[in-house]
Amino acid sequence: MINFHVDGVPQAKGSFRSFERNGKQRFFNTNPKTAPWEKKIREAAQSIALETPFMGAVKVEITFYFKKPKTTKYPAFPIGNADLDKISRCALD
Repeated sequence: MINFHVDGVPQAKGSFRSFERNGKQRFFNTNPKTAPWEKKIREAAQSIALETPFMGAVKVEITFYFKKPKTTKYPAFPIGNADLDKISRCALD
């Protein structure tokens, strides 16, 4: 098993938007905090990377920690506006 920890606030992958400039399609992420968060994850993973890549299936377990929001609609589950799919996609991509 390989474990590593990344400090920081988990960021959602966000959606990609596109525009055309000089006849070429350009894409950008709607969340500007995604790139620095992905860089932190990549650096942490590379610091413990194995010399040979994995072959076959890989099981991944991710735990995200968030600060409790000041107000919440559901006090028993104070998660805020986190979208698990987009947050995990940012970590796994």
